[in-house]
Amino acid sequence: MQHLTTPFWRKSLSFFLAFLILVYSTGCHSYFKVRYFPPDQFSDFRYYANLDDYFVLHTASGLYQLDGITFDTAFLYARIDTASAPVHYTPDRKYPKYRIYPYEKTIVKEVHFYLKDDVALPLAEKKISIPLASLEKIEVIDPDSGKTVLAVLGNLVLGYFIIGMILVIIFILTKSSCPYVYAYTGESYFMQGEIYSGAIFKGMERPDFLPLPDLQPVDNIYRIRIANELKEEQHTNLANLVVVNHPGGTQCWIDQEGKPYIVSNPKAPFEAFSESGRDYSAEMTAADHHACLFDEVDADTNRLYLGFENPGFTEEGTLLLNVKNSIWGEYVCGEFLKKFGYLYPTWIKLQNRKPPEKVKGGLDEMGFPLRVYLETDNGWELIHKTELTGSLIDRDLAIPVDLSRAKSETLHLRLESNFLFWEVDYAAMDYSLSSDMEVMELKPFQAFGTTGTDAIHALSEDDGLYLDHWNTGDWTEVHFEAPHVPEGFTQSCFLHSKGYYNHVREYTHAPALDELKKFKDPAYFNTFSKALFKSKMKEFEEEYVLN
Repeated sequence: MQHLTTPFWRKSLSFFLAFLILVYSTGCHSYFKVRYFPPDQFSDFRYYANLDDYFVLHTASGLYQLDGITFDTAFLYARIDTASAPVHYTPDRKYPKYRIYPYEKTIVKEVHFYLKDDVALPLAEKKISIPLASLEKIEVIDPDSGKTVLAVLGNLVLGYFIIGMILVIIFILTKSSCPYVYAYTGESYFMQGEIYSGAIFKGMERPDFLPLPDLQPVDNIYRIRIANELKEEQHTNLANLVVVNHPGGTQCWIDQEGKPYIVSNPKAPFEAFSESGRDYSAEMTAADHHACLFDEVDADTNRLYLGFENPGFTEEGTLLLNVKNSIWGEYVCGEFLKKFGYLYPTWIKLQNRKPPEKVKGGLDEMGFPLRVYLETDNGWELIHKTELTGSLIDRDLAIPVDLSRAKSETLHLRLESNFLFWEVDYAAMDYSLSSDMEVMELKPFQAFGTTGTDAIHALSEDDGLYLDHWNTGDWTEVHFEAPHVPEGFTQSCFLHSKGYYNHVREYTHAPALDELKKFKDPAYFNTFSKALFKSKMKEFEEEYVLN
């Protein structure tokens, strides 16, 4: 079996978002790509540029910087001045043309407008109106997520890494995710994770329970923020706060149905190994970004086997996992969606018409959930399917286990994942008996933000009323009254949400119909992931040798 086994891989991949840019002292390279807009596609430009980009106008007399850009169907309006910051991209860059060098990390913020040679504009003015018809082309510089990720993997495979190197990761908008949730700590808002991941159309709308470990009450108020920071339209049906008072010195975990569990004495597995026998016992002892990545390329199904002592004094136990989806899985999903081309909106409409149970069943068959099996007298029995959690931040999950069905005095569990789709950073069993706890679900008393509307009614009930974040940059701050904490108890909070979102995609290329037909076999998604991985690795290795 082939593995990605270096310590750096295990530590760093769990931090990655959809795109990586690594500091170049590590010997690892990042890459960019150029998104080209000919005149007949200028109207599409607005979907690919951000207001904080560096806009450069190329003219026969030199380079100019544009600020405060707005435009309509005929003109681009902006403030203009000579270019004050370095301009890194030029069409005649030397090979390797698309590699980002240490001194030009801001190249991925550049947007280039090329003025036709025979056009004269009043460039000495402070403000300018540029007819779109006078532009020859527009070029947007984007990070190349696939090549950058594989650059990291390639360096690992080829052994050019120094263990313990310093990483600088620049977080940028990814092409697919879900609403981000921030918790107020008393000083600032701190990101906690993503909600209802993978619910990319209405038929996949689902509830979610997100732990909020950093949330602190200020003036007896809990404050969270729900934000759309991606090219998506996000619709949140519910946002209540689950608050649990539990004895001091214990932990509170929650399952994906919203049931809390008091944890007082978690036990590490006495064995943890992959399908090929690789030992993961050390990786499972702490949530420290040393994770099982399900990275065995030659395995039909990637598995992690866990063995626990069974104390025998209770018939119920709780499996504790710290997990997340991987950046590679998110990248592969994006490549799959691209295959619909200009038919993507039509496909979304068709999916929206399907019953939710059929849509969810399709994802299950494709292997998206993390599957948990228990070894019983009747063989391995499926006991849980884990909903997607997002690739941004690890999440703690509780999974109930019926110990009476275990085959032997020792407890044996098996986790299954598509290739490089999940990361498991911690695993333990807790056999704590019932403990005193008080569970409350709080409705917001205040909800306001960029939409300019009071969102309390939309968020308080699962009733079909939605908080709509239609645009990148939309956010809503939600306030809850903090309950009293009895003496000797501590308080844990979880966001109970429900909703769905739509990707904003303007694909113009033709659909890859022959390739899409292959996905009628649900198992093909895993095959596609591994084939894409091997292809990208080969592509990178060839380029690496040349450079």
